[in-house]
Amino acid sequence: MVKEVGNLEGITKAGNHYYITDWASGKLLKVNPKTKKVTELIKGLSHPTDPMYAKELGVIAFPQHGKNQVLILSIND
Repeated sequence: MVKEVGNLEGITKAGNHYYITDWASGKLLKVNPKTKKVTELIKGLSHPTDPMYAKELGVIAFPQHGKNQVLILSIND
């Protein structure tokens, strides 16, 4: 079990990790379920939601509400 980390909005699995958006604090988190380590990948976002993983591209994409933006993050997982 991973400790409480915030106001979680969306989750996707990529490789061995989970990527979670925290709506209230504007963060994208990376969770290692084996070690239970939570890493802040990005902070200062505008209400990020619903991350999606595109394995064939090696990216995670998620919208920021109120900014009309979809952020795309390249990952090596």
